[in-house]
Amino acid sequence: MTNQTNKPIEIQLGSGFIPLRIGGIDFKFLTSDAQQTKYYEKHAELMDKQKEIEKIQKDSKKLKDKIDANKEADYSKEQDKLIESFSKTVTEVSDLVAETVDCALGDGAFEKLHEKAGGDSDAVLEAFLVAMEAIKNYKQKTKLNKYIADKKK
Repeated sequence: MTNQTNKPIEIQLGSGFIPLRIGGIDFKFLTSDAQQTKYYEKHAELMDKQKEIEKIQKDSKKLKDKIDANKEADYSKEQDKLIESFSKTVTEVSDLVAETVDCALGDGAFEKLHEKAGGDSDAVLEAFLVAMEAIKNYKQKTKLNKYIADKKK
């Protein structure tokens, strides 16, 4: 005799990603806790680098104003220092953008997007940020819908 009332309860787990298409290329936005933590760390680093670039731009404007005010003085060392600092920071930002995109969308994602964008890293970053905003909105909508569904129960 079998007991028909003791059937196993089946529960499905999420897939660990959100499907995403950027520039006609399909990706999986990885949603594991480890990936999310890593992504947010990379994103914070990226925002810090953005602040560094803004500071360099302000310093550059100040130096330009100094040069305009005193055309006879030699500011070449200060200019060289700013140019070197800017170049280094831009390189670090480019590397960090690639790491952040790969972290969120999987290894090789940045290269695929970079190639699709004709080698334009700024276009890749802009598209990625738009995609991340869409993911954020999707997550908020999903949480809101779940909350509403739970309230109806």
